[in-house]
Amino acid sequence: AAAGVDDNGRLPYDFGEPVSTDFDTYGLNVTYELPWFSVTSQAGYLKFDQSYDDFNDTPSPSPRYLRVDGYDADMFAEELLLRSAEEGSWRWTLGGMYRDATDSIYQCFVSVSIPDGCEGQLPGLTEYTSESYAVFGEVTRRFAEGRFELTGGLRYFEEESAFQELIAFGPNLPPESLFGKSETFSATTPRVVLTWYPSAQLTAYTS
Repeated sequence: AAAGVDDNGRLPYDFGEPVSTDFDTYGLNVTYELPWFSVTSQAGYLKFDQSYDDFNDTPSPSPRYLRVDGYDADMFAEELLLRSAEEGSWRWTLGGMYRDATDSIYQCFVSVSIPDGCEGQLPGLTEYTSESYAVFGEVTRRFAEGRFELTGGLRYFEEESAFQELIAFGPNLPPESLFGKSETFSATTPRVVLTWYPSAQLTAYTS
């Protein structure tokens, strides 16, 4: 049996293990119509914070500790889209997107007799970051009296992701990196779509 567990498999103690969660999310969508095309901007921001205590009841005379864990996330994303008017046999779309996100997980041990959170302790921190962007465009041509439609598009995407573990080696010292790694990923993706409109009630396409 684990240390401190009674005959019923329970771990008795009189300390709470509270969980605190707080998040804010914002979004903004703006479209401006011009005679030949429209411009649309979509932006979003998310901030998420969570912390919780995990009580560690080790047998006396060992010290009794709380493990303080937390998770923080920040994310911003923006997409800008230019789209031609629907009239006519030619249509086009141009756009781009950007995303920046950070996820942090921290953990520290504090004495139950001095429950002052992680301040002045030796916290461990794991941090993930991701920054990405993409640009894309496509052109559509309708022909054969509107019965067929051909679309060709291209998208370029790039993302830089990083991971690192940090720890403070003394009270009130800034965290130092123990391990870290970063990678950059990219892709160019073409797209071709042929659409057939045999009637007003039926559409068939191949992509």
